[in-house]
Amino acid sequence: MMKRTFWALAAASMVSLACAGEELAKFPTWSAPRAVTSGPHEHFLASYFAIDSWSPDKRYMLVLETDVNGRLPEPNERCTLGVVDLQDGNTFIPVTTTACWNFQEAAMAFWMDNDTILFNDVRDITPAE
Repeated sequence: MMKRTFWALAAASMVSLACAGEELAKFPTWSAPRAVTSGPHEHFLASYFAIDSWSPDKRYMLVLETDVNGRLPEPNERCTLGVVDLQDGNTFIPVTTTACWNFQEAAMAFWMDNDTILFNDVRDITPAE
């Protein structure tokens, strides 16, 4: 165990000596958080892990709009997939609806370019008996 600790400390010292002469990149600064949607419906970010909800030009943000609050979505319940225009007073613009969504994965929506969004949906739903 002592050998591992020694080598870990030695490696850390070598890295810090190698970087001592270089200027380290500064961590980016962030603005204070702010709401970009408001009622009367519920809104949540239409994202999942590393899927970017912002359009490539950063003008629009993908958002799901629903009346579901305090409960899980019912089977086949649809929500609205839309965008928030961050350069026009945070206006919500409905794009379509989807039955393929939940609070954890959303609709897996993402931007192909500034004009094209891909997302999951279910068509021709037949209720299970």
